[in-house]
Amino acid sequence: KSTILRLIQGLYLPDSGQITLNGQRLGAVPPGRWRAGLAVMPQDTVLFQRTIGQNIALADTPDPARLRAAAREADAAGFLEAAPGGYEAVPTQGSGGYSGGQLQRIALARALYRGAPVLLLDEATSALDAGMAREVWRRVCAAAPDATVILVTHSPDLAEGADRAFRFEGGRMQEVPAAPAGKGGGRHDRN
Repeated sequence: KSTILRLIQGLYLPDSGQITLNGQRLGAVPPGRWRAGLAVMPQDTVLFQRTIGQNIALADTPDPARLRAAAREADAAGFLEAAPGGYEAVPTQGSGGYSGGQLQRIALARALYRGAPVLLLDEATSALDAGMAREVWRRVCAAAPDATVILVTHSPDLAEGADRAFRFEGGRMQEVPAAPAGKGGGRHDRN
């Protein structure tokens, strides 16, 4: 599953077959142009020795309004703003004292801050309980209504309302019927 995300990012080239973008082979698209439209949330979150705001924006001078909006959309604003120093706090080495779920929400805020048309989310909610995971997924859908979101998850209920769903089985990817939206509150345009 992580390999397919690396292929989509253009970090790996396929051994066989091809990945196309609007009918054009991805390998023919300049990598910088393609990657400029991507926001990636890897499975493991890394915090840098910069402020939390700079960690989210991946910039020296984050836009305060965008920063707060991204943190709110990722359900991270509450714990970040309540912590001493808020967005100006510099995390300690490693996890910075944040729980796995908090780190995932910081990483999700980082992806949402970017405002990219394609979001690649690898196990974005694996450290959250089922109810919180559904809430975060609902927030992502509301925050990026026009984006293509590729969500890799082991939780089939998070795929509720997706336009298309795929399963990896025996080393192959196969499309499966997408479940209609249930408790999630409506269908979302997601892959």
